[in-house]
Amino acid sequence: MFVTTNSDEYIGLPSGFLVAGSPSVVSSLWRLTDLSSAFLMIKLYENLQNQISVPTALNQAQIWLRNVSKGEFLHWTNRLNLGNNWIEEIQAKLDSFLDDTPFAHPVYWAAFCAIGQ
Repeated sequence: MFVTTNSDEYIGLPSGFLVAGSPSVVSSLWRLTDLSSAFLMIKLYENLQNQISVPTALNQAQIWLRNVSKGEFLHWTNRLNLGNNWIEEIQAKLDSFLDDTPFAHPVYWAAFCAIGQ
């Protein structure tokens, strides 16, 4: 079970899921942009397909998002079969970034933490 929370709920909500029997919870410490959060979670789930632990999968997804270039990101999103409208919207958002690594700043990926297995 994966849950995204804001920092106000960080102590109570993730703990509640663990007490209820969830083996792990992924939670955010602050509010994030939709684009970076959505794609970080997609990459996390892709990583989990490799039968690795949740914390390791999250860490690998964070490193990927931090280092991915605009070109690599567009290539990856094209494989997701999102449809032309989504691809165009993603391209427009990426064009607004000046740096070739648009998600390098920790504000895009560092808020997430894994609790549990």
